[in-house]
Amino acid sequence: DIIAESLGSHLREDFVSVDDYASNCGATYRVVGLIQPDPGAEVVAFAAQKVLFHGPGIVAYVDDNGDWHALNASTFPNVYRIAWTTNQGKISENQPQSPGAPGDLGKTASAGDTGKYVLLAAEQMTLNISGNNAIRFVVVSGETPIGGYQPGISASYIGVNLDGPRFFRNMILWISGYMGELKFVQQYINDQKTMSQQLTQANSNLLMAQQTISQLQQQLQQAQSALSSANGQITQLSSQLSQLNTQLSKVNSTANSALNAANSAASPSLAYAGIIVGILALIVALVAVAMKPKK
Repeated sequence: DIIAESLGSHLREDFVSVDDYASNCGATYRVVGLIQPDPGAEVVAFAAQKVLFHGPGIVAYVDDNGDWHALNASTFPNVYRIAWTTNQGKISENQPQSPGAPGDLGKTASAGDTGKYVLLAAEQMTLNISGNNAIRFVVVSGETPIGGYQPGISASYIGVNLDGPRFFRNMILWISGYMGELKFVQQYINDQKTMSQQLTQANSNLLMAQQTISQLQQQLQQAQSALSSANGQITQLSSQLSQLNTQLSKVNSTANSALNAANSAASPSLAYAGIIVGILALIVALVAVAMKPKK
């Protein structure tokens, strides 16, 4: 922890041990860590799934104020959580504060806590080296990768096959930036991410299209409903117009009948009047002749 702090890293090894009751080499303290890196560090899991952490501690995060945080519960900028216990991890305390006394030195976990814990993490840092910014990594592990009682680089332990040699080669290639054969793995991962993003975008576009179709269908239903209502109104108006035409025909028929009756009644009277006028004209003519002086 002193070395990590002196380098400016936020990563620390907490002062507790962790056992794993599901993934181990015959005893809970012989933890077989699962390589499940955060996004951005996926390449280190190439051909490496299980690595030995013999009697490990857990990795924690210390912020700029000096406060400790559990790495298993949160993500932090430029920090990649890489190796984990299973969900059946359990915190134990093997170093009491004084001989024979109960120990409780953990900063982010206490003896008896259970869950999934971080066994190895890396922090990407930008350092000024000879006036130039350079990317460097600080890796903090709960157990020694090389050396120690039984190192993480082990290929097998007590009959359990492990991926230690491949994993730590991956780690060195990754943090050095050299990559080696991992270049092809990284390209595959990048292509996979691109395809995943394209698929996500396609699914999003499909969802939007489906929503648009649904809206258009609703609008079509509304238009059909309005058209049906308009057709009903047209039918009603046609019926009313037909009734009016019928009534108008009746009125016309009645008017024609009345006119014919009037014409029929008026014809004899006109004849009599004509005769009377003719007689009067004849009388006037006779009188005029009678009164005409004789030569």
